[in-house]
Amino acid sequence: MLPEREMKSIQLAISGLLIAFITACASNPSLTPLSAAAFAGDTRTMQALLDKGTDVNAKDIKGNSPLIYAAGKGHEAAVQFLLDKGADVNAQNKGAYTALMAASGHGHTNVTRALMAKGADVNAKDKDGVTALMYAAKGHFDVVQVLLDKDADVNAGARTHAGSLGYTALMTASEKGYTNIVQALLAKGADVNAKMDNGVTALMVSTFGGQVAVAQALLDKGADVNAKDIEGSSPLLYAVNNGSVGITQALLTKGADVNTRGYKRMTALEIARQKGYEKIVQLLKDAGAKQ
Repeated sequence: MLPEREMKSIQLAISGLLIAFITACASNPSLTPLSAAAFAGDTRTMQALLDKGTDVNAKDIKGNSPLIYAAGKGHEAAVQFLLDKGADVNAQNKGAYTALMAASGHGHTNVTRALMAKGADVNAKDKDGVTALMYAAKGHFDVVQVLLDKDADVNAGARTHAGSLGYTALMTASEKGYTNIVQALLAKGADVNAKMDNGVTALMVSTFGGQVAVAQALLDKGADVNAKDIEGSSPLLYAVNNGSVGITQALLTKGADVNTRGYKRMTALEIARQKGYEKIVQLLKDAGAKQ
């Protein structure tokens, strides 16, 4: 028989694994035992399962592989273990989501590097056309840099939740206000004036959250201050409609047409008055807005 101390150690280990497995399964009942172990980062259990003949690439009912789970949780040792055991680095779930997207979207820089070193497709797209770079552009600067260094397509376009096509990594970073990511993308050739199929540009998107620093960075790189969406609205009309004093000022300084008309043929001044934005009303008047 094993010494009492070793028995207790084993019992604790088993208890820990069971807790990890139950926790993982509670969050996703579809998990296979190997995926649950990968989710928990438990390489010992993964080895035991593989020794019993479990397929390292076995997918759950959603098509997720153990590698996708390990990558999404940032378990570096588990990811490397699975890769060394022959895990398919480019396996996709039913939504065409990959381990690289999982790692990139959660800001796991070292896991991203490990996957890239094993041949992960940097420009793979999910069912909506979203790439790892787009996932990373939601705030994970270091991951963005890794992907850009591996020639990620900086101008790839995806479908938005609203159904519009052509949403780029630059638009993602612009909407969220990540100026450093915006600058990194622009330095790698991101098209500052790219448009979605509805005509919306990154500069327009930057107004959604009043991202003044982002708008200024885009303007400094030549963003078209008078671009129009399919309804005729310009960045100035977007900025005024969203109540951004800072972006309105930046656009006017760069020569935005103060009297242009967009949605419902309204001018920026009419929008500002309708919404009660007195500071913006004054800015527009000072810039020559017609009464």
